[in-house]
Amino acid sequence: MPVPIAAIRREGLTILSESEIDQVDIIILHGLNGHPYKTFAHEESGFYWPAELVNSVPKSRVMTFGYNADFKLGSSNLMGIRQHAENLLLCLRHARPKPISGRPLFVIAHSLGGLVAKQAIIRSRNSPLDAEVGQSMKLLIFLGTPHRGSHALDKALFQAGIKLLKAATAKTYDIPRELRATLTPRSNELYVINEDFMRIKGSFAILNIYEQKIMTGMSELIVDKDSAVLHSEYSENYGFYRDHRELARFSGITDELCQRLFGIIKEKMEAVNLAKEDTVKTDFLRTQREACMKSLGHVPLTRQIEIPDAYDNTLRWLFTDDDKTSLKNWLTDGRGLYSFTGKPGTGKSVLMKHAYLETRKRYSQTKTFTARHFFNNRGTPQERSFNSFLQSLVLQFIHHAPHLFEHLLKEWQYIQEQDQDLYRDTIHNWNIDSLKRGLNDILDNWPPTVTGLVFIDALDECEDMPLRDFLPFLERLSITGSGDSIKICFSTRSIPPSCVG
Repeated sequence: MPVPIAAIRREGLTILSESEIDQVDIIILHGLNGHPYKTFAHEESGFYWPAELVNSVPKSRVMTFGYNADFKLGSSNLMGIRQHAENLLLCLRHARPKPISGRPLFVIAHSLGGLVAKQAIIRSRNSPLDAEVGQSMKLLIFLGTPHRGSHALDKALFQAGIKLLKAATAKTYDIPRELRATLTPRSNELYVINEDFMRIKGSFAILNIYEQKIMTGMSELIVDKDSAVLHSEYSENYGFYRDHRELARFSGITDELCQRLFGIIKEKMEAVNLAKEDTVKTDFLRTQREACMKSLGHVPLTRQIEIPDAYDNTLRWLFTDDDKTSLKNWLTDGRGLYSFTGKPGTGKSVLMKHAYLETRKRYSQTKTFTARHFFNNRGTPQERSFNSFLQSLVLQFIHHAPHLFEHLLKEWQYIQEQDQDLYRDTIHNWNIDSLKRGLNDILDNWPPTVTGLVFIDALDECEDMPLRDFLPFLERLSITGSGDSIKICFSTRSIPPSCVG
C-alpha cells in the first residue's frame, strides 16, 4: 500500500521503516520543487518505492528528508544549499544517537538533493558534532544531479512554464534566489562544492544515474550527462531512457530502473556486512595475538648483551671473503644451514653476535627478516631450554609478520583450553609439540619474497635437545618455508659425524 502523503513530513526526516535489527540507514532526498512523497510516487500506479525498499533490502532503516525548495515561494525563499545541508545534518544527529551513530549510511538523492547531500558530507568532515556522518558514508546514489548546473533552467520554454504558473495562481512562482545562483552552469558555488567534495569524499561508492529522454515541452535534457556524471575512481555511471522526473518514479517493483537500483543497494549492503565481519575478525585476531604474545614471554637477551662486541676490523672477513663457502656467499646465494664450529673460548659467540648485528644492518633495506637466539648453559633455565628457543622464534616471526598469527591461532586456542591459569607462569604454558606445530604453520605460510635469516649461538648448550636431534630439526625447519626463504646460521663446538651428510 502506498504511504499516505499525510504520514510523510514535508520538511525534516520521516522514518518509513525501522527495527531493532537494522544494519544500515538509507536516506532519500528529493530535488528542486520536489516533495519527499510526490517526487518518488508514480503518477499512475501510485507505487512509492521508498516504502518498498525495506522489503527488498531487509535490516535497513529507510528515511526521507524533505526541505523547502518550492517555486511557489519564489524569491522570498532565501534558503540555499548550505542551509539545507545544515538542516539535514541536524536531523541525522538526532536520528543517529549512540549506539546507532556509526551505522553505515546510504544516500539516494534526486536532482538538487544530490548537491545538498554533497554539501552535508563536506560540512560533516569539518564538524566534530557531525563527523560520524561523513565517516559512515558507504554509498551515494545520484539521480540526475546537476553537478555542473543546468542550462535548461534559463531556456525560454522553462521560463514560459514558470510564467504560466504565476498567471494561473497569482503567486510569485520562481526558482528560489540562492538556488538559482547555485544552479547556474559553472557557478562558483558548484565549483567549490565539487572541489571540496572530491578532496574529502574518501572511498565510498558513487553511482551516477542520468536521463536520456527530453521532458515533454522542453527542447533539451534538464540535466545532461556532462553535468550528471561525477567522475571518481569509485563511481559507476548508468544512462536510462527516462526524463528528469522519471528517474525518481518507478511504475512498480518490476520496473527496470527500480530493480537495478534495489539490486545495487543490496550488493553494497552485502559488501558492507562482509567488511564489518572482516573488522570483527581483525579485532578478534588482534586481541588473541596480544594475549598469545604475553603467554610466550619475551625474547631472552641477557646472553647477547653479555657477549662482548668484536674489535674493529677483526671480523671484516665475514662479509668480504668471496670464497664459495663464505658466509657472504651463503647469505646471497646459499640455502639451508650454515655453521661455525670451534673449541670453547675461541670466540664463536662474539662472531655470532657480530654476524647477526652486521647482517641485520646490511640487509635492513631489503626484504629480509633477521631473528636470533643465544643459548647459555651457565645461564637461567630459560637460556638453556629448547622450549624457550621455540617460543623465542615464534615471538620474533609473529612480531615481524603479525598477519601470520592466524596460522598460530589453532595451537593458541588449544593452549587456552588446556591451561585455565594461563598467565600464572608464562614461560611453561606452551608445550614443545604445540610450539613445533605452530612454528611449522607460520613458516609454511611465510611469504616467499621475504628471506628469513635465523642466527643461533651455542647450539650444543641446549640442555634438553641433543645435537643429533637438533640439527635434523633445523634442517627440516629451513625447508618448511616457501622455496629458499628460510636460512639458519648456527655455532657449536662440533658436529657429530652422524649429522654430516
